[in-house]
Amino acid sequence: MIFSRYHGIESSDLIQATVVIVTKNESANIKQCIFSVRNFQTIVVADSNSIDSTKSLALESMEEIGKHVEILNFDWDGLYPKKKQWVLDNLKTDHNWILFMDADERMSSKLEKELFNFLEIDSKNFGAASMELEYFFGGEKLRFGYHPRKVNFINKTRCRYQELNDLWIPGYWENEMHIQPEVKGRVYRFRNRLTHNDKDSIVTWFERHCKYAYRDVLLNVASSRDLDLREFKVGRARFFQSVPAKPFFFFVYCYVFRLGFLDGIPGRNYAIAYSWYYWLQGVIKRDEVRSA
Repeated sequence: MIFSRYHGIESSDLIQATVVIVTKNESANIKQCIFSVRNFQTIVVADSNSIDSTKSLALESMEEIGKHVEILNFDWDGLYPKKKQWVLDNLKTDHNWILFMDADERMSSKLEKELFNFLEIDSKNFGAASMELEYFFGGEKLRFGYHPRKVNFINKTRCRYQELNDLWIPGYWENEMHIQPEVKGRVYRFRNRLTHNDKDSIVTWFERHCKYAYRDVLLNVASSRDLDLREFKVGRARFFQSVPAKPFFFFVYCYVFRLGFLDGIPGRNYAIAYSWYYWLQGVIKRDEVRSA
């Protein structure tokens, strides 16, 4: 079902692309996210049966900024396609370029300008573009260290999310999560960052990454080779998927080579936490291989 509401006149100066905000019970974040992308011509909320006020707040915020709104209700059947590919298959838009965003992400003015110039000048030469995340850890903004990068600005005619052997894995969700799309053509790298601040506590961060580690290991063990998952990573995450002694090398990379020490205690804690994440993957993998 699609709910639509229009208010105001769209300007030719708007960014000629569609933003798709992926949500499920995101009432705490949805309005700020929508406000941050108000200069895009089309904004869509792809919602998974939220039971909070996500939908009503999305409609409310759209009226406040004078925009057209579409809310796509995604009801996952436990099979493929998952959420993002389902959106690409079902979304009716005149734009080939789609920006996927989580509700806890925010568009900056610098990235917005860079994205506008990309569409005007370079987009025809690329199949997708990647953005580095401006990351917060424990409520502190990290200027240095490791910043995840994801391919989230895609040409719908040149990209597709692949079907992996992951439906049997406990907790492998309806969304493609950290899996990147298969791209026909080159991938552009934006210089400016997309702000990501989930405002979760440190405890929540560790709980979430325990689940991530378990899912990634099960997918790799099932395929019997690390490269299967590595092919769907991007940038430095692809390298660290298969490098030996990952915890040690990641800490050195994040804290020393990427100047994480300049962020003080938060930078140190972040480097240790992510090194722990890679250590946990190794422990889980050894346990799964022994019990296989």
